[in-house]
Amino acid sequence: MKNKILAVIAGWLIFIGIDFVFHGSLFAHLWREEIDAFKSLENLALLIPAGYLSFLLLTILQGYIYFQLFSTHVERKALWKFSLTFSFLYSLSGFLGMYSFLAIPIKHLLVFNSIYFIELLSVPFVIDHVAHSASALKIFGRIVLLFFLLIIIGILFQNMM
Repeated sequence: MKNKILAVIAGWLIFIGIDFVFHGSLFAHLWREEIDAFKSLENLALLIPAGYLSFLLLTILQGYIYFQLFSTHVERKALWKFSLTFSFLYSLSGFLGMYSFLAIPIKHLLVFNSIYFIELLSVPFVIDHVAHSASALKIFGRIVLLFFLLIIIGILFQNMM
């Protein structure tokens, strides 16, 4: 049970780290565009914790499904199949759902959901690696370091752009 909790937290940290690199730096300019459907930048900044909570809930869902399907370490092919299927269906569903009711340019929707695809694609690999390792704490520590590295990379990109 401890490894499963560590695995989900590790997946969530990677989710946040990747999100920061893309949304906080590489595509931050999209959030500054004047689009009626977007909240003000001040409100967006205040609501970041709500977004990260949504990532946690999504990571828990992905972890729950993963642990229902796989009780032991998974072969790479099966893990890729699960990751690609979940990521594609979630991202496409999000794209179509938002497209159906939000007045956001299609390029934004494509970027946002492509980033979701990348984030969700990585989570099961992290969960698998941590959950089924004899040294889960050691690997979790490395994931935490990777998280901070992603934040640093995001900050570097912010300062270069």
